[in-house]
Amino acid sequence: MPLFVKISLFYLRKNSSSRYDVHMAIPLHPPPASSAHFWFGSLDVAFVFSAPGSFEACHLKPIFDVTGEHLQVALSRHLVPALPTVFPSAERYDYRISNAHSSPLAKARGDRRTEAGDSTIKLPSNVERVRDDLAGCRLVVLCGKKAQRLQTQLADFPLILAGHTSMNGLNSSWPGKATRVRSTLE
Repeated sequence: MPLFVKISLFYLRKNSSSRYDVHMAIPLHPPPASSAHFWFGSLDVAFVFSAPGSFEACHLKPIFDVTGEHLQVALSRHLVPALPTVFPSAERYDYRISNAHSSPLAKARGDRRTEAGDSTIKLPSNVERVRDDLAGCRLVVLCGKKAQRLQTQLADFPLILAGHTSMNGLNSSWPGKATRVRSTLE
């Protein structure tokens, strides 16, 4: 019986003459490439937002601008200290990140809207894409109302419903306040 030892992306297999042959490991489901709407991460906890914007399209990384910086602050100041077994890293890109809509939407790019409509988010092909993005996750955090439109379609995942970490999302969480939430980076 051959002996297998996993070393990074390679397997060493002991052959019949007691020498080791190196074989490339082929994961059952190779991680998809990162894009403006998706980041694979190294942890099995996912954050789902609404749609990538102009910064994400430019840098090909989700939640690249203020939204991501606010998530970083929430992780480092609140989530990791309070729930280290659930959120073991303060680095946002250690987590799986997806969006309820995959195409970048931004007024700066000439789009009329910055979020997709509910009917677009709930299209079977889009739901399947999001489910594929989240495969293998033990926990999914739906950030904002648009991501939460997928709650029924993702009901077999353990879910947390949270507000969106964009400036609009934070400000709308406290309507009627004289002082609006300011960026944590100022």
